[in-house]
Amino acid sequence: MHLPVGYQNVREYFRDAMRFLSDYKWVYRYPMTGLLVHNVLGQIPPEWQIFLEHMSPTELTMLSNGYVQAHWPASLVLFLNKCKCLQLVDKIHTDEWKLSRELCRGLSPKKQHEVSRMISLVHQECQKLGIHNILDVGSGLGYLDLALHVEFGYKVLGLERNNTYTITASQKASSLCANCEAVSFYPCEVSHTTFEEIVHVMEKRLSRGHYPCTSRIQEENISDRLSKFHEVCMIGLHTCGDLSAVAVDLFMHTPQLRLMVLVPCCYHKLATLEEKDRCGPNVVNFPLSEELTNVLKEEFDGFEEYLGASFLRLASQESCRRWQHWTEEQHQQHSENLMSRAVLDLAAVKLGLVLKKKRRRCVRKTQRNNFESFIEDAMERYDFLLPNGVIATTEKHEEILKEMRTLWLQFKKFCNLAEAVTGLQAAMQTSVESVILIDRITALQEKQSQLTLDVVKVTDEELSPRCRALIVRK
Repeated sequence: MHLPVGYQNVREYFRDAMRFLSDYKWVYRYPMTGLLVHNVLGQIPPEWQIFLEHMSPTELTMLSNGYVQAHWPASLVLFLNKCKCLQLVDKIHTDEWKLSRELCRGLSPKKQHEVSRMISLVHQECQKLGIHNILDVGSGLGYLDLALHVEFGYKVLGLERNNTYTITASQKASSLCANCEAVSFYPCEVSHTTFEEIVHVMEKRLSRGHYPCTSRIQEENISDRLSKFHEVCMIGLHTCGDLSAVAVDLFMHTPQLRLMVLVPCCYHKLATLEEKDRCGPNVVNFPLSEELTNVLKEEFDGFEEYLGASFLRLASQESCRRWQHWTEEQHQQHSENLMSRAVLDLAAVKLGLVLKKKRRRCVRKTQRNNFESFIEDAMERYDFLLPNGVIATTEKHEEILKEMRTLWLQFKKFCNLAEAVTGLQAAMQTSVESVILIDRITALQEKQSQLTLDVVKVTDEELSPRCRALIVRK
């Protein structure tokens, strides 16, 4: 079992983690837009407040990364040390495969980094087990699959629910490797209802008689590769939300799948249950293990309030390593943006209004450097709805503006404290993600104890925030 240092068994870990999350739920329970509505700043321990309000940018970066100094408040140091204790100890894969110019065409630096690291890891793992066939779940535009074939000669089947993506990926494959059937893409929603369909397509397209292109395979190895078509590695570079949980079930369901290398992400997209359907956790695919489920039911009444959407959102949050490069002015602008948005929410609540976005990004992050320009943007980009659903009139807008200005004068002095809350969340992020990963590892071992598992940090989190790959071998 992969546990942080100091824990004898997984039940002990889950108990400790749940106590910690319960004690500090005020840090992450609400989105930052609700900072004032839910009085998050008022829940910060008094001894923390004085210190956090006057932190330097360097100290804020230290805090967000879990580092401490001796003169910091003892209870804050205890919090940060516990964050570290609950984190999985990272195994790190730093090898990168230099991609050919043809494969790099059209790829952003981030995508090049992800593909070069991921194909290196997958190739390393496949070599250990003598696997030459790959199933990619959520294959997107096929960049990873094409790289695995062109660079190493793997035969790859990509599953992608967006048919437009599969067409584009197939066209790119044809342009790179004419008349090649060794890389194929199939439009399919990966779900429990499509398992049999997936197995059928996999056996058909990864069969021994379906390998006309050998790419870079050495001649003497071709017959060996063809004889092992039934041994397949399942991969996923960005297995968002429920896809990673469903993919794990597909792996366990399918004997041909001997190796799995998945990078889970977007935990906040996990499906939730309607109130009428709930008889326990309100998230469909968390927890997955019986161990954590039992700990919660037996010892933690009301756990839903701190293991819901906010918990999953924090697990998905990007690293604050980028703060290492920020100036004091950038921190100041970020903190003012946070507080301005929180003031907008509080003003709406006080006036009995509901905010409705007119477009996806509702307030510009650039082109504004003061509160007046913020509220000008907000009035253009939000509708303010009355309780009956009718859009507020222009006359009501004047009342909204007055309330926002009044609240800004009241709360602008707490901008630094708001910025510090994001630092506390960042300090917790890896611990929260570790809880989810350990739950998934535990669930797998409950199903089949002979599995060998690893969690490997495969990408640079500053470039690609979701950077941990779950590796499972049958």
